[in-house]
Amino acid sequence: MKKNKINLILILFSFISFTQSCSKTQSPTVVPPPIINLPSITTSIITNVTSSSATGGGNVTNNGGSVLTSKGVVWSTIANPTIALSTKTNDGTAIGSFSSSINGLLEGTTYYVRAYASNSSGTSYGQEVVFKSLSNLPTVTTIAVSAITASTVITGGNVLNNGNSAIIARGVVWSTSTNPTIALSTKTIDGSSAGIFTSNVISLNSNTTYFLRAYATNSSGTSYGEELTFTTNLMIYAAGGISGNAFILRDGVETKLTNSSTAVDNNAIKSMFITSSNEYLVGYTGNTNYRYATVWLNGKSSTLLSSLPISQANSVCVNGTDVYIAGEEYDFGGYDFYSPNNILQNLNSINAKIWKNGVAILLPVTSGSSGGAKSVYVNGVDVYVAGYENRPNGTKVAKLWKNGIGTNLVTPVLTNPATTFSVATSVFVSGTDVYVGGFQDNGNGEINAKLWKNGLSTSLSSGTNRSFVQSIFVNGTDVYAVGSSYGCSSYTFSGYPIATVWKNGIPIYLSDCKSQYGYGQSIYVRGSDIYVGGNVINFYENGTADNSNGYSRYTIWKNGSVFKQSSLGTQVTRLESIFIK
Repeated sequence: MKKNKINLILILFSFISFTQSCSKTQSPTVVPPPIINLPSITTSIITNVTSSSATGGGNVTNNGGSVLTSKGVVWSTIANPTIALSTKTNDGTAIGSFSSSINGLLEGTTYYVRAYASNSSGTSYGQEVVFKSLSNLPTVTTIAVSAITASTVITGGNVLNNGNSAIIARGVVWSTSTNPTIALSTKTIDGSSAGIFTSNVISLNSNTTYFLRAYATNSSGTSYGEELTFTTNLMIYAAGGISGNAFILRDGVETKLTNSSTAVDNNAIKSMFITSSNEYLVGYTGNTNYRYATVWLNGKSSTLLSSLPISQANSVCVNGTDVYIAGEEYDFGGYDFYSPNNILQNLNSINAKIWKNGVAILLPVTSGSSGGAKSVYVNGVDVYVAGYENRPNGTKVAKLWKNGIGTNLVTPVLTNPATTFSVATSVFVSGTDVYVGGFQDNGNGEINAKLWKNGLSTSLSSGTNRSFVQSIFVNGTDVYAVGSSYGCSSYTFSGYPIATVWKNGIPIYLSDCKSQYGYGQSIYVRGSDIYVGGNVINFYENGTADNSNGYSRYTIWKNGSVFKQSSLGTQVTRLESIFIK
């Protein structure tokens, strides 16, 4: 028993000793891994910029606690470029500033650049820097457009820099579409040097909007100035006869279409119609004994087929691809000479005709009568012709043909034919309304200007004042007629006409009512502007009686004032037709 107690004590002592020994043993120290951050880097400014290269760089101020694996710059034409792009440099692994060569740039291009630095933790970027590569192309600006007419303008440019190579060509290019290029034929070539240049732009279409810019070309290519926009003016066309020759005015520039050496009234334009691509002029050519109805297409003349020796074309209207011409044929001794003092001289005719695309169509008249066609107007599929019929009793009756079917605008009075003497000179269709202008004897020996609307007549002057309508035009609700009258109260010379416009029946005198007489022959209304073509003869100018020799001056009035007038001279001129495009 005693022995067992001793063993138990020894075991207990050994356990206590072992326990104390274990409690005095130290555990090994665990060292945590170092913390690695992203590098810190800034982007340097861009220097040494050329058309294809530049110098950039950056400064790594802290490697983030780990060795750098790469550093450099990355660039793109899009903001915030990353090292996923191939457009980057690799400029070592050291901390501190570095320089980078940026190559392979496109000239004249904006680039976005960032410095970068990478370590085992990732990649960081410096601030973004933007620059633009230089261009080898010239630098050019466009000069403002000036002196705008219906067909020309003046402009130009300024080559500020030749792009480090000689200028091959410079000028301006234009189009009706935006961003015109030198691939177009519509351009000027105005030298081959730097500096300011002037460009004269010609052959423009009237009343058209254009886009224009200057250009300059060197061995690297072509650059353009800023794009400008302008709209050309309306083109004012006028035509008639001048000393025996047919002529046309285009924006005030006179062109003779015939070459007669005599002042006899052999050639003249009576009417015209202008489309976007063609000029149709009609009238007559001939000599002292004959006249031939003639049409000019873009200046080239051809005569119309006629069954009688004397003919003339009085009016033309174009509808799509169809060209309609109204006119007259005469036998010897009765064609329509123009006389400044008597516009009714020799109006006897034989046949009233229209020509459709050159094919003659005889207009029907009352049996035993003859006729004359003065004006044609096409509205859709309907063809209207205004003129007159020569009655067997010697009088004339104003007449309107629609699609070849004639209607008298004045009812003939057999017992007093003078009261029905009338001529329709012009026709115009607006919507469903048909307007006809002309004149009629009032029964007392005076001729009065007349306007018919859908067959109902209105006198434009009093019965005591002689007056004539030669042309009409309808614009919206306004009805215009132009011709001549003798009703100016301040007119000091009796027996002579005054160029007159009637607007909704109210006369406007274009002559001054004191020193000149004149004729209104044609009218065209565009927007709020009223254009009238005609002729005036001054009684006294520079102390001479100009009318003694019959020298007249063609005149264009705009809104009642003289807009264009031929100079006083020794040529007999007359304007018959006006057209605005």
